[in-house]
Amino acid sequence: MAGFVQWLLSRRYRLIVLAAVLAPVPVLVFVSSALMTLETLYRGARNGVFSAAVATVVAIPLAWAWGVSPAGMALESGVVLFAGVGLGALLRRTGSLALTFQGVGLVCAVGALLAAVLWPEPGAWVTAILDGLAELARSGGATEEQVSSLAENLGPYFTGLMVAGIYLQLMAALLLGSWWASKTQEESQFGPQFRQLRLGRILGIPATLLMASSLVLD
Repeated sequence: MAGFVQWLLSRRYRLIVLAAVLAPVPVLVFVSSALMTLETLYRGARNGVFSAAVATVVAIPLAWAWGVSPAGMALESGVVLFAGVGLGALLRRTGSLALTFQGVGLVCAVGALLAAVLWPEPGAWVTAILDGLAELARSGGATEEQVSSLAENLGPYFTGLMVAGIYLQLMAALLLGSWWASKTQEESQFGPQFRQLRLGRILGIPATLLMASSLVLD
């Protein structure tokens, strides 16, 4: 793995292109963010911002391959890539995985509360996602009654599920990016800091975000 990390960092364009290609892939979004976390930890926040901006531009032509609008691709990729830069910058500043996790959890909690206050009713994009899930359920053989029940039961928890999912993606990106960065250090602090993490408490944060959001929306 150390050889792979050194190969990526030896030519910046390699990391940028790989991050741009992976950013639109749903199951690999966290890997794209982790690459920007690695870049920021290795070269600094300013260079991380530059690399994320270039990767966002590189990702735009991929919109035609995915059949989506270039503006939407740029927005989605930009959020994913700059989130990784933010994680790296926060970890560089705090020097602690535990504090960085707590900071990310706080940001997600505030985001959930703001979403509940600013958008108390599901927006058009939420409705579109729920409609997509309904179509998926129908294609799987679900009855109309089951589809309606799914939408009714999922609606109040949607914001919480979304925030919890974002938190888990950020947590995975932070762990992967910081682990990669540790491969560039002679005396890595990743192992000791990882062991100091209270993962049970950290993994409980998404559930807390989910329940808090659903209570507020209810």
